[in-house]
Amino acid sequence: MLRKPYEQGAGSGLCAVYAIINALSLLFPRLLTSDVEEKLLPVLADASGDAGALLKEGAERPEVSRMLAGVYAWTQEQGWPFWESRELHPIPGEPSADFWDALAVELEVPRTAAVLGLGKDTERSSYEEHYTCVVRVTKSFIFLRDSAKYGNRLPRKDFGIRPEPRWSLEDAWVLTRPTH
Repeated sequence: MLRKPYEQGAGSGLCAVYAIINALSLLFPRLLTSDVEEKLLPVLADASGDAGALLKEGAERPEVSRMLAGVYAWTQEQGWPFWESRELHPIPGEPSADFWDALAVELEVPRTAAVLGLGKDTERSSYEEHYTCVVRVTKSFIFLRDSAKYGNRLPRKDFGIRPEPRWSLEDAWVLTRPTH
């Protein structure tokens, strides 16, 4: 049985950390226990390069890339099965529908999740800058394992890639555990 998503504390900048942990929980549902989560928090914070800034200000693309490399090295040291992450960042000017369609295809592969970085929203909404874990994309919705207040499903139409308006799609990494 899949655990509920790992959640960040109120007001913390740890959404990228928890997006990575939530993605790993989909790749390794039996290995990622509460005890392992406690071990991953310092691994990810140290890999970010500045744990204090991570807690106060959150992460940007370079810190998330470092955290993914750091947690990969840690899981390999622990003897976990092979997994990989790769960048699939939105391209400025790309129609958001094209990005979602491409991500939907990626997420059809078993044991695959995406870490998604979101920027400012051009609308007056409750959407804030945030990192989340995407588990599935349909023609109308994206489905999440989210660490904050956004729940498990959001409309695709709420997102845009600049210069499109709405909640800005900025970063994406696809994490997968190949089945051999």
